[in-house]
Amino acid sequence: MLKKFIFGCVTTLAVSCQSWGAIVFTESFTYPDGPLVTRPGTPWITSSGTANEQNVVSNELFLNDNETEDTRANFVDSSSALATFQLRMDPLDLPGTGGYFAHLIGDTDFIGAPSDFIARLYVRQPTIPAAGEYQIGVGNTTGTVGSAVYLTTNLVAGTVYDVTLGFTTGSNASLSVAGIGSVNATDAAAAIVRLGGFGWRQTTNTGDQFVDNLSIDATAVPEPSSMALVALVGIVGVASRYRRKNASTSVAA
Repeated sequence: MLKKFIFGCVTTLAVSCQSWGAIVFTESFTYPDGPLVTRPGTPWITSSGTANEQNVVSNELFLNDNETEDTRANFVDSSSALATFQLRMDPLDLPGTGGYFAHLIGDTDFIGAPSDFIARLYVRQPTIPAAGEYQIGVGNTTGTVGSAVYLTTNLVAGTVYDVTLGFTTGSNASLSVAGIGSVNATDAAAAIVRLGGFGWRQTTNTGDQFVDNLSIDATAVPEPSSMALVALVGIVGVASRYRRKNASTSVAA
């Protein structure tokens, strides 16, 4: 009877500590002006392209489509993530044919650091050109402008928007812009089993962007050792109470 009871408790504990939601990463770019990856205390590293090209300017990150550096920062392994940040497009350099400039980073296994780009955030010139405006959209894993799904309402250069980019394993990427609307990606998604990073990208035809106040809310995947510890503590407590109850019953009899 005690074995069955303990097994039930272990199962319950394991399920209950599978995940939790929390802010796992924040970035306000409050550094001295200069290359992002060399600022004091920065969590960002160069992932590709020419290092030291992404720059902090007046406590914002400046992404220049004439440069090539891509950066990333890691967060705890997670099964889902919502990345929210502020976006302002430079009116002096709007997107052309477009491309993606931000993304989450995941993986199809639990070996090493995540390396697969997922939930790619795209910008491009409107399908019907409009002065000072651009479109924003989202794709899963396909790195082509045409594969993304775009908001039907254009954004206006120079205006600050609150953008949320989301992804849950086994589902599609999502994009929401406060006060504008939301869409979900429809292209085929890789079999991502965990998320663990966020990246900024600089590439041609995406225009120049200023981004700020990045916050990532994720459902984390706990380490096996953490789950085992929680389960063990629970078992000890349950077993102790069970024995005390049986002892009391015996005395009463």
